Amino acid sequence: MNPTEHTHKISASMLSSLHKEVNALSNVILSNPLLPILENFLLKIEDNEVILAASDQQTSILSRLPLAEKVTMQPLEIAVPARMFKETLKNLPKQPVDLSVDRERYNIALKTSQGHYKIASENADDFPKVFDFPKEDADVVVASDVLIQAINFTLFAASKDELRPDLSGVLVTLDQEGLSFVATDGHRLVRYTRKEITLNRHLKALVPAKTLQLLKQLLTGQNKKDIRFIFRESQLFITWDHVQMIVSTINETYPDYENVIPKHNPHILTLNTDCLATLKRIGIYANRTTHQIRFKIDTNRIEVIAEDLDFSNEARETIECQYDGPAMEIGFNAKLLVEMLSIFPSGEEIKFSLDTPNRAILITPPDIKDEEDISMLIMPILLEK
Repeated sequence: MNPTEHTHKISASMLSSLHKEVNALSNVILSNPLLPILENFLLKIEDNEVILAASDQQTSILSRLPLAEKVTMQPLEIAVPARMFKETLKNLPKQPVDLSVDRERYNIALKTSQGHYKIASENADDFPKVFDFPKEDADVVVASDVLIQAINFTLFAASKDELRPDLSGVLVTLDQEGLSFVATDGHRLVRYTRKEITLNRHLKALVPAKTLQLLKQLLTGQNKKDIRFIFRESQLFITWDHVQMIVSTINETYPDYENVIPKHNPHILTLNTDCLATLKRIGIYANRTTHQIRFKIDTNRIEVIAEDLDFSNEARETIECQYDGPAMEIGFNAKLLVEMLSIFPSGEEIKFSLDTPNRAILITPPDIKDEEDISMLIMPILLEK
């Protein structure tokens, strides 16, 4: 046997767990990272654990899986190509596997009763040292279902414009008023607050949208978990169970969004979320650049209209509503409005608070809990004559 090669027995259940973690962590890895080494997982075996890590330099995540038997030899580390390792684990038969690491030749081998698979890997020393996790207690602990709810309400509204890095994430703040998540793209804004989660000092972090999307993927479908957060000036540390996540926060000044939220919009329009089907159909006929549709609002009906004069396309439908204000004609970006209303369950009543056709519109979701505070707004667009 090669003296630089060390073999570990991986049970079928352990293999399944490892495949699950590889699937989750692969979402961190960029297809063409600036550092080629980051196309790899960092795989480490020490004591009684298999440690798997991945990073895109902005978000780094580490997962620990227990081994059935304690390893007494020197810890092993290797950087294994993420795509090949993931696809290999996906297609291996559900049976025990011998996992061998050759520290001198930098390769990893998997052996089953049916075959042998060797993957050319890289020196783990070239992987960035990004996993220095603090030891102190968490600043706040959030239940996973609460966190997923906050992400669902806000993530869609973060800007996708690369020229606006200040709007490309979700602003997370924690103080005596509660734990708040805020996102805006300049056309929509959402603030979701949990009033029961408080702290007697002010903490904040502008968290990249990709990080929150990954966090949601990792937590969705699992049992309720306690998610621990530690805030630092330029980093956010997140941990639960066997997982640690280190986030480089966005170093930009977030706009003063408070002044944008209307204090008094007197006219209430109530719509059922089933109107989404109409908005999607009409939106097909809107101009491909502006996505403009118009609402002609009366007491108990709205005529929804789209016109694309460049191609002579036109569509209109009438939907029922409840409305207590003056007749009004107002324009929306159909794409943004549909995306916003799609977060609500079908058959729910949504309230729009309006003032004039050129002022921000507040949207009130149904079934707000006592411990929640939700502000949602969308800006109308200037109607083309």
